[in-house]
Parts: sequence; C-alpha cells; structure tokens
Amino acid sequence: GRTKGCGPIRWREMHRAHGKDFEAAQTQAFLTNAMPSMTVAEQLGFAINDPGVREALLSGSVQHGRWATILRRVSSTRDFKNASSCDQIRKLYAARQQYVKSLGLASLIGPRYRHEVKDAIALSENHARAIALAAPGDV
Repeated sequence: GRTKGCGPIRWREMHRAHGKDFEAAQTQAFLTNAMPSMTVAEQLGFAINDPGVREALLSGSVQHGRWATILRRVSSTRDFKNASSCDQIRKLYAARQQYVKSLGLASLIGPRYRHEVKDAIALSENHARAIALAAPGDV
C-alpha cells in the first residue's frame, strides 16, 4: 500500500471524499469479517491478546474469504500448541502465502507480507518487553 492507487494512500483519498460513510463502511467490514474470525482464532488457541498476533489475524480476516480454513490449517500444525506469539505470526503468514500461491496469485504478494510480518513481530516483541518491564501488579 505504499504507492498511489492502492492501500493506505487510496484509503485516505476515499476518507477525504466520503468521510462518515467511509468510516461506517470500515466499521461494518470489521464487524462482519474481523470479529467472527477473532472468535474462531481464540477457540483454536491463537494468542489474540498479543497485539502482533491480533494485527496478523485482522489483516488476514479482511483479505481472505477462506480465513477460517487458513486458521484451522495453522492451528493443526504439529507444534502450534507450544508456538510463541512470534511463531504464530510467522505460521499465519506462511499459510497466507501458500494460500495465495495456490490461487495462482503469487505475483500479488510482493514485499507486502514481509513488511507485515516484520511489523507484527515488532508489536509482539514490544508487548512482551513491556510486560517484562512492568512492575508486579501493573499488568
């Protein structure tokens, strides 16, 4: 989304042009797509309280129509139950990439997933550091 015509730049243009209607549409999309997938993710054992995992889950929920299938595939891997938050993020993006490639759309991925993984892992690591640094009783 770093080039004109797609991603955040396009969203900002739409927001300027449509204001409240755009915000309402985003809220509805979140409630329709993201909330149900967060429920599924929680039931499958994803660390939804971790901000990095949550970002990865939200990104997938608005991008993939078969997101619950992808979540089930990731959660059924051999070492998922003991996976750290960062490992869950890596597994989610590996499964997303595999899914997109299976549709013959690998050329659409570009560097986007690498950037998202890096950002999500940074959120997760910062969260873990904040918890470790917090005084007992602050968390």
